[in-house]
Amino acid sequence: GAGLEDDAPATGYKDQDIGVLMSGCQSNETSADVRPHGGKPFGAFTNAIVTIVKEHKEGPNKMYPLTYRNLVLGARALLAKGNF
Repeated sequence: GAGLEDDAPATGYKDQDIGVLMSGCQSNETSADVRPHGGKPFGAFTNAIVTIVKEHKEGPNKMYPLTYRNLVLGARALLAKGNF
């Protein structure tokens, strides 16, 4: 829908007039914070997204685009692993 495909790269848009909204919770839920390594607390979903992007940039698949689908699935997996 709306010009985005599951395999669209997270680094670009298929169409120029669209955006992507990713949220750590639904409007009737409360977002959770994490404090990695005792540092400054921030959103668990944000931490998961940053972790996935960093791992992708440094990993063996860095030559391939990170898709929105893989970004979301990776974040879900990390959040589940952390009991979120």
